[in-house]
Amino acid sequence: GQVYPFTSELGKVLEKGTDSTDPLLSLDIAFLVLDEAMEALQYADDSSGDIGLLVDETIGFIYEVFESSVHFEHYIKEELLDKLLQQSESKSFEGWEEFRITLLRAGIYFAADEHLRTKFKSKVESFVSEADGDRYYNESYLRILFDLINEYGTESESEQFILDHLRYTSFRELWIEHQMKLQNYQKVIQLALEAEQQDNRYAGLVLKWKRIRYDAYKKLSLKEDQQTLALELFMDGDFNFYKELKELNSEPEEVFYNDLKNQLK
Repeated sequence: GQVYPFTSELGKVLEKGTDSTDPLLSLDIAFLVLDEAMEALQYADDSSGDIGLLVDETIGFIYEVFESSVHFEHYIKEELLDKLLQQSESKSFEGWEEFRITLLRAGIYFAADEHLRTKFKSKVESFVSEADGDRYYNESYLRILFDLINEYGTESESEQFILDHLRYTSFRELWIEHQMKLQNYQKVIQLALEAEQQDNRYAGLVLKWKRIRYDAYKKLSLKEDQQTLALELFMDGDFNFYKELKELNSEPEEVFYNDLKNQLK
């Protein structure tokens, strides 16, 4: 019952940071509020979402500090980045990794400076884990690294980074999109089939890869493969493929319709 008054008081402290013209002081105040709010998530009932909202608001303000400091002198930017990297190690983020990732992304604002970019990149890499259970968070950290390479590296470096991380959904999607643009549909089919096997424990992902494979079959006018996969997707509950099946059907419509009904039964 005291969550709202608590977050309101912390919000007033955060306002002190927004009133300051000193970015270093603003950041210190924001980190004090962030620490208090993150710790409160461990012991308070935040079913109202007030504490989480305050955390989001505080991180948003930190982004504003970084964005407004892009053209400041190098030593100020380095000090701001150092503070950010140190804060990212806070134990208060344990169990709330998504907030750590969001906070850490603020460092991208200073990535144009090679020295600061190297420092930032090194910290992000330190959070990447080889444990299977950390797949989602790993992917988020790797996306930060990819954004850096994509912006400041070469095209071949970007492509190699994608190829090195095809086991992650977003990177495989990027590579499939690239192959689609090249009209390399056989490669798309291969990538989708590999993904279906790799992600067989995740039904939602398997459906995603099957739909992509279907699009590639369609581009290649592989009618039989289309029909087989469309039926499979329809039976998995994707009713959009009923229209596809009707268009691919060569039997009398009544026979086709009754056959589908029987299979569903």
